[in-house]
Amino acid sequence: MAKSLFEPKKITRYANNQELIEGGLAGAPTPRISTGTSNFTGGSVDASITPAPVQLPGETRAFVFDGSTELVADYPDTGNSRYGTTKLTFTPGWSQTETGSFALYTIGTSGSNDYRVEVSIVRSSGSAGYLDQLSYKVISGSAERETLATLASSPNTYAGAIQYSFLQIHHSKQNPGILSQGTTRLNERTRSGSGVKIISNFTESLHQVSIGGLNSGSEHYFSGSINQFAHYQSRNLVQPRLSAQDFTGTDFLKMYYRFEGTVSASLGNDLTAVGTQTFVSSSL
Repeated sequence: MAKSLFEPKKITRYANNQELIEGGLAGAPTPRISTGTSNFTGGSVDASITPAPVQLPGETRAFVFDGSTELVADYPDTGNSRYGTTKLTFTPGWSQTETGSFALYTIGTSGSNDYRVEVSIVRSSGSAGYLDQLSYKVISGSAERETLATLASSPNTYAGAIQYSFLQIHHSKQNPGILSQGTTRLNERTRSGSGVKIISNFTESLHQVSIGGLNSGSEHYFSGSINQFAHYQSRNLVQPRLSAQDFTGTDFLKMYYRFEGTVSASLGNDLTAVGTQTFVSSSL
């Protein structure tokens, strides 16, 4: 007997993140497919009943960082280094008992510490239990200044406990302004160090952006996945949001990566994967 005209077709899907990150993202649900019933009368097919259209879940992609991979690109053109806002959505890949520093992104002088801004998640453990902080660090030569803000998800910033966590980091003259995780502002902060210089601009080829690493090829790589990465240049503060959005077309946008199965830029320079290039389906 010939196959029904309405037999469900195979849907190709991205890998389930459970196979990629322990305790990480759950795979997107399988779309429900309604099929019509073919009635045979005298060898003819009654095609009056049509299947309902397939409803695919809304999703984007995420780049999966395996703990030894970073994405790098030259800074696009020239941009003001003193003011800006970065937005990204992340899911941690480290376990509950793992501690350390996990780089989210870096913008700085290629191959040196002449000038560098590093933003990382720092997970530590002490007598009071685990603590998760956002580290905003400015480095110029041997001088550095670091600001630590407690994450809203602390002490539960680990694989399986949170996913698709939306961060916004605003900076003004080498100091972090509004920091938020979702709609929660991060107000508990400590600051140490001094003596960092101020440069007027980031410049293409002289400065690079690294997502998931410190552009160092050595340590503190991110582990987990990052959905979107958007970087703005403006003195204006960007208000906290519950989740990410489509940032294309918004004012002052300098770099934007959606990771729709590629490391191509929606705006800015295309990224190069230094390490393993893997993507996974995810929601925003």
